[in-house]
Amino acid sequence: MTPMRPVPARPARARLLRGVLVASLVPAIALTSLAGAPAATESDDPETLDIQPRVVGGDEAEADDWPWTVAIVDRGDEAGETPRCAGSYLGDRWVLTAAHCVEDRGTEAAEDLDVRAEVADLRSGGVREPVVDEVVHPGFTGSEALADDVALLRTRERLGVATVPLASPGDWPAWSPGSSVEVAGWGATNPGGDEYPLALHSVQTPVVAPIDCADAFDEAELGDAFDAARTVCTGGVERGTCFGDSGGPLVGADRDGGTVQIGVVSSSVASDEATCGSAPDLYASVPAYLDWIVEKTGLAVEDLTRGDGGLTPARVGGSDGVSTSVALSEHAFAPGPDEVFVATADAFPDGLAGGALAAMHGPLLLVPPTGALPDDVAGELDRLGPESITILGGSAAIADEVEDQLGDWGDVRRLAGADRYATAAEVAGAWHETSTAIVATGEAFPDALSAIPLAAYRGPVLLTRPDSLPDATRSVLGERQPDRVLIVGGSAAVGTGVEQELERLVSNVERVGGEDRYATAAEVATHGDNWQGPPFVYLARGDDFRAALPAGVAASFHASPLGLLPPGEASEGRVSALAEVGAQRPVVVGDGISDGTAERVREALATP
Repeated sequence: MTPMRPVPARPARARLLRGVLVASLVPAIALTSLAGAPAATESDDPETLDIQPRVVGGDEAEADDWPWTVAIVDRGDEAGETPRCAGSYLGDRWVLTAAHCVEDRGTEAAEDLDVRAEVADLRSGGVREPVVDEVVHPGFTGSEALADDVALLRTRERLGVATVPLASPGDWPAWSPGSSVEVAGWGATNPGGDEYPLALHSVQTPVVAPIDCADAFDEAELGDAFDAARTVCTGGVERGTCFGDSGGPLVGADRDGGTVQIGVVSSSVASDEATCGSAPDLYASVPAYLDWIVEKTGLAVEDLTRGDGGLTPARVGGSDGVSTSVALSEHAFAPGPDEVFVATADAFPDGLAGGALAAMHGPLLLVPPTGALPDDVAGELDRLGPESITILGGSAAIADEVEDQLGDWGDVRRLAGADRYATAAEVAGAWHETSTAIVATGEAFPDALSAIPLAAYRGPVLLTRPDSLPDATRSVLGERQPDRVLIVGGSAAVGTGVEQELERLVSNVERVGGEDRYATAAEVATHGDNWQGPPFVYLARGDDFRAALPAGVAASFHASPLGLLPPGEASEGRVSALAEVGAQRPVVVGDGISDGTAERVREALATP
């Protein structure tokens, strides 16, 4: 399944990676979980989002495939055939569901709700237990926001059914973009949201990349509602959830093929009940809340997951820069991207500006400047099957003979200028309008590389000389007229004279930098509110662009920052600085970063 195609960043992209829903320009259905036939009403409050908990486009589920799926019903519903929500059984009387399923009950939820298990068909007897306690995530603020839409219910007695293993950060790529995942529930089975089954239904749907889901939010004028760090996004293919499915489990396959729960049904980008399945559906990310679940239930992480809870740092890499870029493409990108970007493995300048643009579309592969394409690159292009290929740089960087070979996989274009600064300006011209531009030195690679994940959500990377602003850079700033310029790097990399010239061109100029390349990368990784508990922090050596460049693209695609480290053992200060990003798991790219350093980063991330 080809995922939704990303669109170059728009001005609102700068606000998309937060967990607070701000005012939309159009009213939407209020965030609510509906039992039985929904009485959908238009809300006068534009700060609400359509919650569409249902299974649309699916089939009746096999009972043995979903033994942990439970129905949450009102205690007054004696037949129990009109579920308020669904949930999943974790063991020891604990059920995981969505916070909005219980929040409007306040402190009386435990007095009002029952849980039904072993009821793939609601007409069967099964098990019914009253809820005696509930724990709503403290970050959930009600129907006007989607942040932290998770809750735990505890029943009076054990349910006596199988439990579902929860996904941990170590179970990636169970929710990687393009992966096929499955969701089940008793919600409405038609886009209109008025046909409710008595039998459990399930549907397979593709995972949508965070950057694509952000575009959907932007287009729906929903602003800050999408939090890529705590949300899994799926669907938009006439298959998905609808009214009645809220709180149910979204499951995928871990690396060993085992089933793990990766999400909790939360809401939808769909504009109204008539469009169930037509727009991306949103799920609270189970890996993002695993620590909270462990804390509140008292269950051991080993009992809740299939492994060590993602405690082992992941490693991705190859024998050289070319093979490492291929490995990162395989790790991060599903087949069917609309575009693959290609840069030379012999020099860094062209990839500096092109990396962020590449992340909006697909992977970036490094290739030798001349000769036959390596077999692993050809094999990866076969797997990806892109619609087009963009070469970064002119024929001196990547020869025409290489361009001819790339034509076997799709239409080829070049983004190139007379020098590295002009090439960066050409790349900026391929972006849509943005309110921010990022400026970094073109004389060295670390600062611009560390900014790639930030740039993917803010705006293009432009290059400058340390002591003078190139004409090409000045020209593109005049054409784009951004509201803000973010300088990445200290005054030795981008001098104060350049900063002053930028201030004459743009009203708002800000600098993010540290004492060296590693400190600057850490400052960028923790800058502002770009990431809130991201799934990963990608770690690469700061002295070799061949691993860091494609790592930055993969990090961007997964709404995660890039950290740079020196080879060997990193100091405690550098490890502590990276821990500030609050990621769930480190991904080490390439060689040179020791196992000891990777483990220390993981331990620092896991320490509150």
